[in-house]
Amino acid sequence: ALRAFALGARLHTDDNARLEYSAPRALLGSRSPVLIEDIYQNGARPPAQREIVAGYLAFASFDVNAGVEHLNRALTLRPDSYQAAYLLAKLYHELGDQSRTQSADRARQAYQRSVAILDDAVRRNPSVLRDHFLMAAEYAATNLSLGTLFMEATQLDSASAAFHRSLASDVTYPEAHNNLGVIFERKGQLDSAQTQYQQAVAAHPKYIPALMNLGNISLRRNKYDEAMTRYREVLRLRSDYAPAYYNLGVVHFARREWKQAESD
Repeated sequence: ALRAFALGARLHTDDNARLEYSAPRALLGSRSPVLIEDIYQNGARPPAQREIVAGYLAFASFDVNAGVEHLNRALTLRPDSYQAAYLLAKLYHELGDQSRTQSADRARQAYQRSVAILDDAVRRNPSVLRDHFLMAAEYAATNLSLGTLFMEATQLDSASAAFHRSLASDVTYPEAHNNLGVIFERKGQLDSAQTQYQQAVAAHPKYIPALMNLGNISLRRNKYDEAMTRYREVLRLRSDYAPAYYNLGVVHFARREWKQAESD
């Protein structure tokens, strides 16, 4: 009954009772728009579009099982539907997020299912990540989540592959560069680590983890002035950031600047 009521919403309706279910133009973020209003046409709707609508409404109302069922049917009917692929991948991504505190294995399986759906969409249409922003964003974000899970399990090669896939889309997450830097640093490859941290800062100049890691690389190389510059840059962004104060103290201690070490 709820779905039947929701599907009665007009595009961008002013009917407050159905406002939540009106069709947002930017829902799927297409740069060459294939808008959701294509689905909400008067008269008969193609079966795949009906399944996408039902899947989206289930997704929006947190009915995960129904969402998966409808969107899988949509992809069976229309294997090239980027809308269905996007929504199904996002649903699995959120399932992974919800599972992380209970089961890392279930979270990994959900993330991998999400990535597989998006990879299949890319194989069918190599330009899909370029043409549809939200597809690119979801591809980057899901691979970032999967890579982070692999890092927590110390599966560094799998994590690195996931972060590289994340960065292959047009959407750049500084976390992916930063995490690749951490992997290189764990392997003792400081030059490669520094390059990744620099790329993270280039993508997001106020990204504190990468700024801290650049300072730490300089500290490891006994380049104390460079390290202090990075830590003070962090403190300009966040004056209460304790690790930056601590590391400034470490720099002063290494330089035998006892009073400054105590004050920092």
